Amino acid sequence: MGTKLLAITCDIQEAARAPVGDAVVGDIRLTLQAMVGHIAQRGRSMPKALPRPKPAPELTSRLKPERVFNLINEIAPRNAIYVNESTSTINLLWQRLRMVLPGSYCALLVAWASPCQLRSESSWRSPNDR
Repeated sequence: MGTKLLAITCDIQEAARAPVGDAVVGDIRLTLQAMVGHIAQRGRSMPKALPRPKPAPELTSRLKPERVFNLINEIAPRNAIYVNESTSTINLLWQRLRMVLPGSYCALLVAWASPCQLRSESSWRSPNDR
């Protein structure tokens, strides 16, 4: 059957552009609060995290995506917000970047990630996350 996707947005134009699943337009917080009572609790615990991959080799003749993601992971702050538009390296991104806070990742194509790029960090993170 597969997974059903639902986008919740307050932007009617964003809902019209939704690339997958259905879109609901409304106040995001109120919509989520209304949905919580209808979601079944799971009795299972969270799966264990996959082991971190070995570091990518130092520079050779050209910079490889693995090395780029390793470097970003080393220098990015804990509260970084990542925007990835390279679908060919998505597996490497998930393996090598440590994202621990909600809202740490925004993706899809240029047109879809643009709203994430335009948001200020202060609207996404609290000072306690820094």
